[in-house]
Parts: sequence; C-alpha cells; structure tokens
Amino acid sequence: MADLLDNMKRTAKAVVDGYNKWDIDAIMAVRADNCIHHVLPKSLGREPRNNEDYRKYFASIMPLFKDFTIWSENEIYDVQAKKAALHMSSTATTPIGDYSNEYAIFFTFTEDGTKLTQMDEMVDSAYSGKFFGDLNAFVKEHGGDAESAWASAGTASQP
Repeated sequence: MADLLDNMKRTAKAVVDGYNKWDIDAIMAVRADNCIHHVLPKSLGREPRNNEDYRKYFASIMPLFKDFTIWSENEIYDVQAKKAALHMSSTATTPIGDYSNEYAIFFTFTEDGTKLTQMDEMVDSAYSGKFFGDLNAFVKEHGGDAESAWASAGTASQP
C-alpha cells in the first residue's frame, strides 16, 4: 500500500509539474491511453475529452497564457479506491489581463498508481464562464489567433 500511495503522489506531482512547465507532452505523459478529462460542473456544457481531443483543445489555448503557475492547496488520497482529490489554484497572464482560478481536481489512477485514467476538473464556473467568454471574444475581435491577440494587447507574442 505504501508503494501505491507513493506512486499516486508522484503521479499527482507530475500532473502539477506538467502544467507548470506549460508543455503539452509533459501534461499528457501521466495519462493512461484511455484517460478521460472532464471539466465540471456539468452546467458549463463541456463534453468529456479523451487524450486526443484534450491534447488538441489544450494545445490550442496554451499560447493565450503566459507564466501559468498552478499549485496544490490541499491533497487527499484514497489508496483503496485509487483516487485523489486536490484543491488547486492557478495564475497566469493573458491578452485580456491576469487570470486566477481555483479548482477541485479529482484523479482516478491505474492499478499501480503511475497514470491517470480519469481527471475531473471542477472549476469556478462563474469566473471561468465570464473569463473564457471574454478571452474568446477578444481573440475573435483581434485576428482569431493567439499571436494577433497578444499583439493587440500590446504584449510580445508567446514564444
């Protein structure tokens, strides 16, 4: 059981590290082939995404965020169920200003705890709905891509 708990904690840390590196391959590396990512609550209308769909979606929004940092406020692990719950916070800079969000993220692990089979990401729905609505509108108004959006914001484009 101790080895499984250690694996689960290492995998959770690798998730956080991947997002902090802001590298799509690092983000995807800890996901099992059958992993499903779901942004909740359901009222947001977001469909669950498999790895291929999540990679495509997330790679498309990454250039809109600079200096993305995420950290864990609290973590709870259930070794028998092979699950974890993490209270997380994040910050970043975007073409429309600062981004700051809070999450409850629920992981389901493989039998050995080294990969994720499911990631349920409960976001602040009021903040996320408004922020991403504003961000999407800004991008559309300023050329439809990240480089144009950053240029319109008076900031050098994301490398």
